[in-house]
Amino acid sequence: MAIRDYSQTAASNTSISSINIGEGCPPSNINDAIRQALADIRELQAGSTIASAATVNIGAANAEYLAVSGTTTITAFDTVAAGVYRVLKFDGILTLTHNATSLILEGAANITTAAGDTAIFRSLGSGNWKCIRYTRAAYAPTGGQIVSTISSAVDTTSAAIPIDDTKPQSGEGKEVMTRAITPKSATSQLIIDVVVVGAVDTATAYFVASLFQDSGTDALATVVSNSPDANALNTISFRYVMTSGTTSATTFKVRVGPSSGTFTLNGNGGARLFGGAMASSIVIEERA
Repeated sequence: MAIRDYSQTAASNTSISSINIGEGCPPSNINDAIRQALADIRELQAGSTIASAATVNIGAANAEYLAVSGTTTITAFDTVAAGVYRVLKFDGILTLTHNATSLILEGAANITTAAGDTAIFRSLGSGNWKCIRYTRAAYAPTGGQIVSTISSAVDTTSAAIPIDDTKPQSGEGKEVMTRAITPKSATSQLIIDVVVVGAVDTATAYFVASLFQDSGTDALATVVSNSPDANALNTISFRYVMTSGTTSATTFKVRVGPSSGTFTLNGNGGARLFGGAMASSIVIEERA
């Protein structure tokens, strides 16, 4: 009998591996049942090896930690009660096939494993499983990278980005930063973090920061900040996450614009502050 077969209702646990522990059972049965329960717990922790297959019966395995051998593509796991966890370590390269219902993977995309990668899966019941953590043993050559642009230069603009219910356009405001990246995989995630520091010389005016890609005319993401006083410093920061979709170079651009007056990047009143120690930035991380 495995731990997964125990009932969450105490009164329903009347036997352990066919050892009767119901009311009135012999005292020796209690001793035997305790020994068996301890063995079940130890077996669960001991770990085991299981072969890859289209459907891998990780739920039926009497171990929480399983080494997955072979290279067969995995499309499903077996049916077990909701809440059961399994930690898988992959011995080689295979594909985990994402399914929005039955095999939910990080990034909603297939995962190609590498030797030593580990994953934690939680059963949702009815044969459905969700990967709640995937950890790579190491970044492969097609793994991640980080690129950035950090600018302390002063720039000014009075070109507005309107405050209305339309997407900011590539012809509005002024481009103040760019960063190119060449993704290593077309299915990887790009995590783009933007920080814009500056001030508007008009009290109660807004300034807008928008992210664009290549020749796209619509903003991918936009954030706005209000200036309570003229030349009051403000910091805008935001994150945008997307699938790379390409292995060719692609450039991300940040445009800024006030609702009125003049905006100064990395300073106020048209002048730099803090000797260049204050900077705006674009940081792009690619995650396989």
